[in-house]
Amino acid sequence: KQYRKPSEQHGWLSFDADRCSPQLEEIMAMDRPGFLTRFAGTPVIRTKLSGLRRNAAIALGNCGQAEAVRILDAYTADEDPVVRDAVAHSLLELKKRGA
Repeated sequence: KQYRKPSEQHGWLSFDADRCSPQLEEIMAMDRPGFLTRFAGTPVIRTKLSGLRRNAAIALGNCGQAEAVRILDAYTADEDPVVRDAVAHSLLELKKRGA
């Protein structure tokens, strides 16, 4: 046989809805221990917590929904400058769209 079946010992090969589609609000609130627990052994670790939270902020800004403003407002003074910048940019985009 040319191909083997995937081994069951690799957790990243199995589908886990919670890992594959976390809520953006949950990602924004995530701390380092939570990030490591949730994404250990997955490729998401490469983005680092800062990058994942930045991406979540940008996605919230792109959604165009008023609810995103409430979520992002909580992070305007975030300790991570990368996240703070993405939040500011996203809030500006949402304001332009009238959200």
